[in-house]
Amino acid sequence: MWGMSEISEVVAGEFAWVELGDRRLNARVASVAAQLSRSPAAGFPKVLTEAELSGYYRLVNHEAVNFERLLEAHVEASKRRAEVLRRVIVAHDTSDFRFSDEVAREGLGPMDNGGQGFYGHASVAFDEERRIVGTLAFEPWIRVSKDPAAAKRTQKERYESPDNESLRWMRAVHRAEKELAGTGAALVHVMDREADDYDILCELMSHSYRFVIRASTDRLLSPKHGGVKLKEYARSLDVRVERRAQLAHRKKKRRPKELKKFPPRTLRDARLSFSVGRVALRRPDIASKDLPAELELSLVHVREIHPPEDCEPVEWFLLTDQPVDTEEHIFRIVDDYRTRWGIEEFFKVLKTGCSIEKRQHESAHAMLNTLAIALTIAWALMTLRHVARDVRTKNLPATEVLSPPQIEILRIRSRGTLPADPTVEQAVLALARFFGGHLRGNGHPGWQVLGRAYESLLLVEFGWRLATQAGVGV
Repeated sequence: MWGMSEISEVVAGEFAWVELGDRRLNARVASVAAQLSRSPAAGFPKVLTEAELSGYYRLVNHEAVNFERLLEAHVEASKRRAEVLRRVIVAHDTSDFRFSDEVAREGLGPMDNGGQGFYGHASVAFDEERRIVGTLAFEPWIRVSKDPAAAKRTQKERYESPDNESLRWMRAVHRAEKELAGTGAALVHVMDREADDYDILCELMSHSYRFVIRASTDRLLSPKHGGVKLKEYARSLDVRVERRAQLAHRKKKRRPKELKKFPPRTLRDARLSFSVGRVALRRPDIASKDLPAELELSLVHVREIHPPEDCEPVEWFLLTDQPVDTEEHIFRIVDDYRTRWGIEEFFKVLKTGCSIEKRQHESAHAMLNTLAIALTIAWALMTLRHVARDVRTKNLPATEVLSPPQIEILRIRSRGTLPADPTVEQAVLALARFFGGHLRGNGHPGWQVLGRAYESLLLVEFGWRLATQAGVGV
């Protein structure tokens, strides 16, 4: 276990396996990552000295330093954490990284709805308790202007074309499987509606990969289902079991395209019903005739019972290769899918916690190198949040995560409300409340609050140590 006072050392340790062909470059990457992790959202000139800033820019612009090599180091560290696990849930998703149009950046491309930037497809591993393990794959790509001839290709030609963006899903799956091959961990690949593609489903099945994918298309089913479509069939199934679950808050401020898929909602406790069955999907007419005419899968239908007025009810159609015979099977599939939300948070940490879209690099090369370093910091920040929530660690002594001076500072700031020997949970909640502005009624603090609070605590501790060295009473 590691503590928040050691976060910079942990981030530096992620690059223990980096190989850039020069020991000095290897060491500089670890040093820069440690420095940036102390205040990941701040501008680099505020975190680094003038000499350090100059060295940082030389590093990320160096031709021997590239995204793939930096990523390999974090992937190796993630593999070592995953190899001791029984099951690993790999969440796959894509996000855009867009930058200001004020200055043209070398190597960046056009984005949907304007701007310049690149896209990134991530495969992030989690354990069964939804704790982040690390990144297993991350594929960035930069769009170019569309080829007019592409519209004349057949469906099969478009799918097999190297510039077909949908192929990224299976490339990521194959890479994750390759990375954890031989570890003994059972991988389950979890994807949202964008991956609801007949080609993808067939390829997953042909390799016997485990998966849970949320269906988007209301597909035609085999004639043996009576000529109905997927969603009608799912809604006709008998309810097998019910369970209550807390639905996360969704903000209103989203792009129009995202609002359609993810309508805003308030935090609420929901009553959910679960129905299951086996379905045989018909091959779409536009799909390649080389694919199976039918594909048989398990289906889990999740629907909210009696949602509040004016609230969009929750409804999921989950396709999987896994059995759905028992309540344990059903809950496991749904919980595996819920793990996918972790990758949404991962992207948020990159953009908000690490301010990746605010960096002012002039080239895609430097920007991607900075992103590779930020991937490790995002992992560390998300791990940090779980320390105080995990039942296995929250009741340990606070000295496991904070230094004695930091605990004493919290005790003074709390005016006696923090016990003499606080637990991890008590200390972290005090940290969030007194240095991060977290309110007691808001549940557990998130990584953003903790990151802001810890940064403030470090400044106070620095003053504490200076005063102690000078013999000034504090």
